[in-house]
Amino acid sequence: MSWFDVDVVMGGAGVLIGIASIAAPVWIDRRAPRRKRIGYRKQMDTVIGGSNRAGASNVRLGLFDEMPEMSDATLVLLRIENDGSVPIGRDDYTDSSPHHGLTAVFEDRTVRGVAVTLPPEAEHLMGHFHQGPGLVSSGSALRIPRVPLNPGAYYKLLVLLTGGPVDSDTTVQGDVEGGELHENHSVTPDEKPPCSASGHAG
Repeated sequence: MSWFDVDVVMGGAGVLIGIASIAAPVWIDRRAPRRKRIGYRKQMDTVIGGSNRAGASNVRLGLFDEMPEMSDATLVLLRIENDGSVPIGRDDYTDSSPHHGLTAVFEDRTVRGVAVTLPPEAEHLMGHFHQGPGLVSSGSALRIPRVPLNPGAYYKLLVLLTGGPVDSDTTVQGDVEGGELHENHSVTPDEKPPCSASGHAG
């Protein structure tokens, strides 16, 4: 083997080691034994009202144009998922409420309505949103039921809001026993269309 070949092999090995050193901590963090994790992220935050706070024009029809409180309306799509390696059950949520496990907070905005969307393979989870009081809103806060999630399972909340600009802070509060709740980032887009069932703010 020539010196040139040795340099190529060593260089390639160095690149592979570098990639492994970056990927390994992420893999270990997500797949470590008995690691419970709930991740959330805001996938959309857009203006649908007529008030031009964001400097962008739009066209409205029907209820979007007829209801006065819709003048500064926005829509947020929030994804909540089990991105750990261990199933999360109803009893794993540490919230003091027997019915609710998480709370989404939309700073400076008021929750007006919510629709839950699920991928087809998780349609059975819809029943958990109907148990007890279900989704409940108060001002900028949305209380979310205790939804059990297997690794990789997720649901989305399409939330109608008024009173604040797009890109106001959106956070999810709560915790799971022996794990964590955290904001995550998209790895791959959803590959299947969701099924949906509408709800209303309580």
